[in-house]
Amino acid sequence: MRKKAILFVLFLSALISGVASATDNNSAQHWHDYDLITWDYNTWSSDESWEFQVEFAFDTWETFTVVDFTKVTSSSDIEVSRGPAEDGDCGSQVIACARWYPNPLTAHNFDANIWFNTDNEYDWDSGICNPDWDEYSRYSVAMHEIGHASGSLIHSSDSDAIMYATFATGDCKNLTTHDEESMDAQYDDH
Repeated sequence: MRKKAILFVLFLSALISGVASATDNNSAQHWHDYDLITWDYNTWSSDESWEFQVEFAFDTWETFTVVDFTKVTSSSDIEVSRGPAEDGDCGSQVIACARWYPNPLTAHNFDANIWFNTDNEYDWDSGICNPDWDEYSRYSVAMHEIGHASGSLIHSSDSDAIMYATFATGDCKNLTTHDEESMDAQYDDH
């Protein structure tokens, strides 16, 4: 029995360190089902403006790439959350982030979370890509974080790409050919 327990601990340690190292070096992760990545809201109070923009962002990725993103009500691959900095795990100096974490109870051994910082210091626009000079585009930031959470995209050096590392207030970005090709390259052959 002791031998089985030690093997199980070693398996979990390898699993956790493998996921952490893949995330740390920006290597691509993949979902268990290449035709379908599910997502849902976690710790989300109803807000039609936020929901519309997040859903539109998932729909945009699905329209222009080979990945099928489907909203479900529970047990999703990607959970979308929003709230003040102290509720998230991204820190107070970021507007949003996507995080991978080990979950040995799922078929693919990891899950992802997208989190939006709603602290008052960050102002978000209320429509699709129409931020004022002092607002962040919810849609553009959601597009960027979905790229990370899909497990396939790292930051781009192309400042026009949705996967460029930073956003400024007043910026509105959409998918570029580079973004689309990067996503398709990760999933098209599977």
